[in-house]
Amino acid sequence: MFSLRADPRVSDHGVPCCLSGLAALPPECVPGGHSVLREPHRSTAFSSAFSTDPLQQSGLQDLVCDHALAAGWYRFQIFDKPASMPTQCVEVNHCGTQAPVWLSLGEGESLPGPLEVRPLTACAAWRLLPGTGTDCCMFRLPVTVRSCGDFYVYLLQPTQGCMGYCAQGSVSVPCNNVYSVNEWRFIIIPSVFTEMPDAPPTAPPSCGPDAPTAGGTCATPQPPAPSAPVIVPEVAGRSVSLRCSFGSVSNSSVGHVVAWSRLSPEGRKEELKRETTVETSARIELDGFNLRLGDKIYCSSSSFLLDSPNVLGAPVQSAEFFAGITLRAERRGVPEDGRPYELLVESSVPVPCAGAAPCALTLQLSTSSADEDELGSDLSLSSCVAVLTRRPCRGGVCGRARVTFSAVTDLVNDGDRTTRIAVTPIVTQNSLWSGYSPEPVEEKSCSIAGRCYGEGEAHPSSPCLACRPDSSKHAWAVAEKNEPPELQSLPLGLRFFRGETLVYQLQARDPEGSAPLFALVSGPRGASLSPAGLLTWRASAETTDTPTFTFTVTDECHQETEASIQVSVLSCECLNGASCVTNAGLPAGSGEYLCVCPDGFKGERCQVDVDDCKPNPCRLGRCIDGPASFSCVCPPGMTGRTCREDIDECVSRPCPPGLGCNNTPGSFVCGLCLPGFRADGTVCSLETDGRAPRQVRGRRSKNGGGAKRSIQT
Repeated sequence: MFSLRADPRVSDHGVPCCLSGLAALPPECVPGGHSVLREPHRSTAFSSAFSTDPLQQSGLQDLVCDHALAAGWYRFQIFDKPASMPTQCVEVNHCGTQAPVWLSLGEGESLPGPLEVRPLTACAAWRLLPGTGTDCCMFRLPVTVRSCGDFYVYLLQPTQGCMGYCAQGSVSVPCNNVYSVNEWRFIIIPSVFTEMPDAPPTAPPSCGPDAPTAGGTCATPQPPAPSAPVIVPEVAGRSVSLRCSFGSVSNSSVGHVVAWSRLSPEGRKEELKRETTVETSARIELDGFNLRLGDKIYCSSSSFLLDSPNVLGAPVQSAEFFAGITLRAERRGVPEDGRPYELLVESSVPVPCAGAAPCALTLQLSTSSADEDELGSDLSLSSCVAVLTRRPCRGGVCGRARVTFSAVTDLVNDGDRTTRIAVTPIVTQNSLWSGYSPEPVEEKSCSIAGRCYGEGEAHPSSPCLACRPDSSKHAWAVAEKNEPPELQSLPLGLRFFRGETLVYQLQARDPEGSAPLFALVSGPRGASLSPAGLLTWRASAETTDTPTFTFTVTDECHQETEASIQVSVLSCECLNGASCVTNAGLPAGSGEYLCVCPDGFKGERCQVDVDDCKPNPCRLGRCIDGPASFSCVCPPGMTGRTCREDIDECVSRPCPPGLGCNNTPGSFVCGLCLPGFRADGTVCSLETDGRAPRQVRGRRSKNGGGAKRSIQT
C-alpha cells in the first residue's frame, strides 16, 4: 500500500498544502471556481425524524431538496469544517432529506488522486413501501469528482424530485506519496494502513487540555451553556416575527439547537419548531395560524460542539412571552368614592400599519356585570375607545393607551359587585390582528375587617394569604400559586484548603417577598448553617474527601427548595513549616491562600532558604549558615555570638611576677625584660661577653616586643 506525503517545498500562494510546484491549479479548484454547500443538514448524522442529536432535529419545512440546484462544481462543508460525499449507502430520511444521494464506487473504482479528475456515479437511496428494506441505488446520477489536493470538488446536476446530496465528516486528500503529474511534484513513500476509500490513515489522537485521552480516544468536552434566551418582537412590513436571542461564551466552534413552544389551553407546552444554527439567535413568525395573538410562547437553547454534535448540553429556557394585549387596572377593589383609577392597555407586539396612515390600533371598550339589568351599571369609563399607537419596544411594551374608570356612587347598599371591562373583537384587514380580543379584566374585591382589597391582593402581613372573591369575599384565602424560594448565584462548587474555616454566605429570594429560612439537611461533622444562610465548617488537616452540604430554603408558606454544594478540600502546599492563610483579596470559596513564612525562609511557598551569612555577621570569624540561623567560628582571642567580644587574657595572669600584662585585641602583652637582659624569641636572655647567656624563660608574647618570663634559680 502507498500513501501521499507533501513535498516540503510547499507553495504559500494559495496552493493546497500537499501540492507543490509551479503549475496553475485546475479552474474548479481555485476560489470562485466552485460553490460551497454549507448546510449542516447535509450531514449523514442528520435525520428528518426527531432525535436528541442536534444534527437530527428538523421539520419538513427544512428538508434538503436539490431539484433546483444549478449544475456546477461544488465543495462540501459542515459548519465550516471540510466534508466530502460518503462512499457507503446512506439510510433513507438522512442528510436532512427523504432520498439521500451518496457516491457509489463500483468494482475497481476509487476516488481520484491529487489533481486527478474521475467520472463516477452517485446513487439515491429510497424505500418503496413502509416496513421494507432500503434500496441503496434506486436512482443513479452522474457525478464528476476532482481532487484539489486538500479537498474534493464535485460536478453536480439537479436531482429528480426531493433528493439531497449527502456530506460526511472531515476529509483530507491523502498527500503522503510522491510522484509527478504534469509539472506538479509529489514524493512517494510506502506505508501500510487499512484501506478506506475517502479518509486517510489517522495518527493517534492528540488531545487538548480540555479533552484528555481515555482508552485511546479523546474524552469529549462538554459544550458551554448559553445565557438565558430572551424573546423580542420584530416587524418587517406587514409581518411580525419573534427573535430568540442568547449569548454564547465560546467561539464559532459551537452550534445551538433552538426549540419554540407555546402553552396549550390545557396548560401543556406544545413544541412548534426546532432548528439547528451556528448563530446566537433564531426567529419564528407570528403568522396567525401556527402562532397567534394571545399565545404564551417560550424558546429554549441547547449548545453542542461542532466537533462533537452528539453531545448536547442542557437546554436553557426563556421567560414566558405573552403575544398580545393586556389590560391592567390600577386597583382591583374600587370603593364608591368617585375617585378615578387608571386602566392601562399595553401591547407586547408592534401594532400594524395601513399604508400611509399612522401605525395605530383602535380598541372598543365595554363594561358588563351579572346584575347590571337589575341594579344598573356599577363602573364608568372615561372613554369607550383606547387608541394604541406604535412605539419602540421597551420592557416588553410596544404600544400603550390609558383610560380611567371609577365606581358609580349610587348611595345604594348593593354589596360587593363584579364588573368586567372587555375589548370587542378587533376589525382590521391585517390577518394577524383581525378578530383578536384580549382577555377582559374583572373588577373584583373582598371586604375583610372593614377594609376593601382587590382580587389577588396579598394579606398586608402574610404572602400566604390573598383576596379571592370567588372563594370568600369576607375572609382571606390561601394563595394557591405560591412559588418556592429561588437560590441566587449558587456556585457549582467551593474550594477550601485544609485547616481553613469555611465561611460562605448563601443567598435566596422569595417571589412573594417573604423571608427565606435556611436549614442544613446533611453535611460533614461540625458543619452548621444559620437560618440567614451563613454556612460554616472547619476543614481539618486530616480531611481528604470532597464533602457535600445539602440544605433547604423555606418561605413563610412552607414552600421549600432543596439544593446541595460540593466543597473540594485542597492541601496546603506551604513548605518549611509555613502556615496557610486565606487570600482575602479573592472571593470566598476560591481555595486560594497565601503562605506565611517562618524566619529564614521566603518565596511564594516559602521554598527559598534565606542565607543568614549575608552580609557576614561574624566579622573576623567564619560564618556557618543553618536553617533560619547561623553560627560563628571565632579566631583566637575573640568570642561571642558574632565574634565581636575580645577575650581578656590578662585575667589569668599569664605574665611572670613583676612584669605587667596588657590586654590587646585577640592577644596580650607582658612587660619588657629587665635591664641587662635582652629579648630573644620567647625568653629574656642575660647579656654576657662571649659566654653562653643565662636564660630567663617565659611564654611568648604575640607582639614580639617583650616576653612573659619566670626567673629560674
